[in-house]
Amino acid sequence: MGDGLDKTTQELIKRGQEAWDSLKRGETWEKWQTVGFALDAGQRDIMRALGINQPQDGGRAYAERMSAWLSEYRFSEIDKGVRSRLIQLIQHLPDVEAWRATLDLKRRIEINHPIRYGVIGQPIRSGNPSSIFRGSIRRTS
Repeated sequence: MGDGLDKTTQELIKRGQEAWDSLKRGETWEKWQTVGFALDAGQRDIMRALGINQPQDGGRAYAERMSAWLSEYRFSEIDKGVRSRLIQLIQHLPDVEAWRATLDLKRRIEINHPIRYGVIGQPIRSGNPSSIFRGSIRRTS
């Protein structure tokens, strides 16, 4: 499946795989970003190959290709909800980073994992990105 990928996508995937292996030993936000870039690149590559703009537009063909891709590159080991949230965060990374910059170190460390972020889609779609994170962090412990 990966034979037709361009060099940039191959490198992103390789880095993402290495980051995922590292995350299994100890999580950091930077490693999650690297995994997220790889997931986003893979998703975009599959959408481009299918000629679609959104994953939901691809139906079963998208689901099958994405599932095969995730398995091939070992990202299927990551929980589906975590993968989904991570892609959302990567697609809105400038807003995420601006918000994270307002946090003290202790809080940034507490929310290393993508699933610790609250639902961010609605504030972004409503055109109010400054409210994306206000009160939206959930404690999962």
